[in-house]
Amino acid sequence: MLASIGITVILTFGAFLAPFAINWKTLEFNLDGLLQVFHRVFPVARGLYEDKVANFWCALSVIIKLRNMYGLDELIKMSIGTTLSVVLPSCLYLFYKPTASKFMTSLAISSLGFFLFSFQVHEKSILLPLLVITAMYNDFPLLSTWFNNVAMFSLFPLLKKDQLVLAYIALLILWNALTLPAWNNSGKLKYLLFLSYIPIVALHCLEYSTFPPAHLPDLFVVVNVLYSTTMFGFMFLALHLKLFAGVTFP
Repeated sequence: MLASIGITVILTFGAFLAPFAINWKTLEFNLDGLLQVFHRVFPVARGLYEDKVANFWCALSVIIKLRNMYGLDELIKMSIGTTLSVVLPSCLYLFYKPTASKFMTSLAISSLGFFLFSFQVHEKSILLPLLVITAMYNDFPLLSTWFNNVAMFSLFPLLKKDQLVLAYIALLILWNALTLPAWNNSGKLKYLLFLSYIPIVALHCLEYSTFPPAHLPDLFVVVNVLYSTTMFGFMFLALHLKLFAGVTFP
C-alpha cells in the first residue's frame, strides 16, 4: 500500500511538472522551466515575510529587526531550523503511536507550526490549520469555534484591503450563531476565551472611530499581528498538550 501511494504521488507530481520540465517543440529537458516553478513555490527572494502577517517572525520584528541583522541565507536557515524543531516532535510521536485522533492533532500542529515559523508566509495560509481545526470540531467545539474567530480577525487587514468587511461581519455572525451550543457546559475555559474577544472588539472600535498617529500609520495592523500571533501561540500550546499529555479541551 505504501509503495502504491508513493508511486501515485511521484506520477502525479511528474504529470504536473512535465509541461514545465520538457520543451515540447524539441522534446528536450528544460531545466530553466523547472527551476522557475520552484522559484515561485519557494519565493525566498521576497524575504522573511512580505506583508504584515500574524506569525512569529513578523511579530518579533516589531522588537528585533531580524532582516537588518541577518542576511537572506541566514534567515532561511533560521526559519527552516525553527520550523523543523517545532513540527518534528509531533510527527515522530505520531510515527510511534499512530491513531486517527493523534493524526488530526499532529496535522493541526504541523500546519500551524508552518504558518507561525516558516519562511515567506501569506496571511491566507492560516486557512490550512483552520481547515484541520474546524474538522476537529467534535474533539473540542469551543476551542475550534474560538480559533475560527481569531483566524478571521487575523485576516481582517487583508479583507479590509479587498473591501470585504461586510462579508467578514456576516460570516462571523453566522459562524457564531451556528456554533453557539459549543459554549454550553464548557467549564471555566469559556470565560478566558470570551475575555480574549475584548481586545478584538476594542481594536475594531478604535479603527473605525479614530485614526492612527501620523508617524505610525500601520499601528492597528501591527496590533492585530501581535495579538493574533499570541492567540495562535496559545492554540499551538493547547494542541501540544492534547497530543503529548492527553489534555482534553471543551
